[in-house]
Amino acid sequence: MAGWSRSICGTVIIMVQGPRPERFLNSAVEARYVLRQVRRVAPDILVAAIPAPAFRKLRILARNGGWKISVVQRFGWPFFLRKLLRRRGFVVGAVLCLLVIYALSGHIWFISVSGAVVVPQEQILAVAREHGLRMGVPKSKVAQKSLERQILLAIDRLAWVNVEVSGTLATIRVAEKEIPEAALTQPGDVVARCDGVVQEIVTLYGIPVVAPGEVVTAGQLLISGLLPVQDKAYHDKAAKGEPPYIRAHGVVTARVWHEAVAEAGLLVRHEVPTGKSSRRLHWQWGAHQGVWGAEADFTHYRERTVSWQPGWGSWRLPLRIIWETRHEVQVNAVEVNADEATANALSAAWEQVQAQLPPGAVVDKPAHIQMETVEDSAEAYVRVHIVVEAIEDIHQFQPITESAAYIAQPTVSRSSRLQPIPGP
Repeated sequence: MAGWSRSICGTVIIMVQGPRPERFLNSAVEARYVLRQVRRVAPDILVAAIPAPAFRKLRILARNGGWKISVVQRFGWPFFLRKLLRRRGFVVGAVLCLLVIYALSGHIWFISVSGAVVVPQEQILAVAREHGLRMGVPKSKVAQKSLERQILLAIDRLAWVNVEVSGTLATIRVAEKEIPEAALTQPGDVVARCDGVVQEIVTLYGIPVVAPGEVVTAGQLLISGLLPVQDKAYHDKAAKGEPPYIRAHGVVTARVWHEAVAEAGLLVRHEVPTGKSSRRLHWQWGAHQGVWGAEADFTHYRERTVSWQPGWGSWRLPLRIIWETRHEVQVNAVEVNADEATANALSAAWEQVQAQLPPGAVVDKPAHIQMETVEDSAEAYVRVHIVVEAIEDIHQFQPITESAAYIAQPTVSRSSRLQPIPGP
């Protein structure tokens, strides 16, 4: 409590100079003035702490006794307020700043969406804006329960919505409905993913229309999902007004050929930084644009650009600023051994082939490899051409539109002895 009183009233650290300064202490005690933290720093010098209101009276007492009293330091609210009164502009600015912060804290300035996976966040934010939740709106005008209901009614894909306001941030939490994928029930056919020669066909649902040994092309029908007219399911679907189609499914293995071409130069170029660089700033405001800074005269360089568009939240100014930095490099050409270049080209070609092979593909024959050295006026390089024969599953599901669902029955190849297998 005493500490608070000293802070409110103020405390002054004084230095008393003069002969026999202990007589000053006796005089102050007789006058009932309290001196704290008294220290004698020299034979004729005392340092003490006194309440600020007692300073003027002690100064008169010291003057009458022939002592010199001076202020070393001041503490407490009176001195702090005196400083503030000298800086009225600062005080007014601080008060206005606090008022602005208080006023802004009653509005929503940031809006976030969490839990949305399939539904675009922009769609949820657009519905929220239509019903009053936007940047800058007062928090008192946001009816959270009503807003949650409106978002649920506007977006059928959502099962639950919660709007929470914390400070200047509004968070929209959503949960989406678990809807079975249409791909699991959508009718359609099985077609060829790529060209090949059919090796084996296993039909689970549908009617096979090709047989082993046939050459097929990409997109060609392999297993039809169209039900035969004599099948009971055909008439059941027709009675319900549904297309007489099921989802065809099966496995079709075929012999497929993949090829790749890769090149490797006999000269390898290395870029070495020279230490020189240049910077330019590009700006664009609507249809107007300009450049600050001169373009460097570099023959070879590496370029790095950074783009910035100022704004607040999702709102952006029509101003775009691009910093362009170019670092000059010196290009040195190094000759590469022909064997090393061939190995590099061969490795690159195999990487291309591996990227083409689907999971489960089996390469049962050695690859056919052709290599040649090409020379032109600019440079020389090694070219590698690889052809790989693989056995892989080429089936691919192709959904069928309702308008195409009433086509004629598929024609089974004459060379096929497989019987139609209708689906469930």
